[in-house]
Amino acid sequence: MCSSFVRIGVWMILCAMSATACSRHDGAGQAQREKDRDRQARLAKAAESVRALVAKTGADTTWKSELLGEGFNPLKRIYSIDVARVWRRGRPILMVGHLDDVSSDEPSTYKLTVRASEFLGPSFELEVTCSQETARAAVDAARSDRDNFMGGGVALAAHVAEVKSFLERDDEGRRHVFIGYGKCIDVAYVGEIDNVAVLLERLPRSRAEE
Repeated sequence: MCSSFVRIGVWMILCAMSATACSRHDGAGQAQREKDRDRQARLAKAAESVRALVAKTGADTTWKSELLGEGFNPLKRIYSIDVARVWRRGRPILMVGHLDDVSSDEPSTYKLTVRASEFLGPSFELEVTCSQETARAAVDAARSDRDNFMGGGVALAAHVAEVKSFLERDDEGRRHVFIGYGKCIDVAYVGEIDNVAVLLERLPRSRAEE
């Protein structure tokens, strides 16, 4: 009889432990699903903001794929003359990247630095002037997100007048940095840009005239 009670007691304890574990698992799964839904919602909102910017400015969204190609090739060399060709075609270009710096030499104007780096590839950077009226909302949003390592993302449409480049060394080795200088047309805040490729895939293909 005692043996039967012991077996029943052990069985009840195991059931309780199993139920608790399942409950915790379901709770963790629900939290992850909510986190994924929240991320997808943020990405959709960012894509919509960039779509509106592209529609408004007619910015070229294909220059990077023209330079780098459709497949990943870290050995492919890009030269300044190649970058100048796709950046200086008479229409603004679109760059989605981190807002690296903001300065202001004049009360009504910002100087913005936006950088987009490719894994094991070159970095592309725009240093442009922009009216504070145009850029203030995006700049304020990025500054409020400065504690987030992946935050501070913006989409910038700008005319490029000059292209320069230099080589920098980082943990990945030697990296080519291409810098375009010009004037901002419009800028939108996009937040976290940990998956820029997904964001760009959701944009209309807008190519500048040769």
